Amino acid sequence: MMMSCLNQDTALSPGDTLSFSTLLQIIEQNQSQADKLQSFAKFKDFSGSDDSAKSRLEKLLGTLNKWGYLTLANRDTLIYQVTGKLDYFYQALQFIQEHENISIEQLAALS
Repeated sequence: MMMSCLNQDTALSPGDTLSFSTLLQIIEQNQSQADKLQSFAKFKDFSGSDDSAKSRLEKLLGTLNKWGYLTLANRDTLIYQVTGKLDYFYQALQFIQEHENISIEQLAALS
């Protein structure tokens, strides 16, 4: 979701920054992005009582911050920075894919 919001061809990597206001603006202007954000609500850790895009994005970024994948680099402007833990997560997924013989087609079917 973040890759398409930021119009990037590559996954987020340590040191990348995410601006809450920029992401919110993109999500509010693009129904497809709003739908992707809404899809996170089916997971307990990302669900909340408020149904607004702002609230959902706050919950998503806050949870990723709590889990250590992001840090709040600037409290005033709500700029988040990607940590090395995300890179470790990608490596773990790649290891599992390679050692469990999961094909790319199977991965696509899961998403």
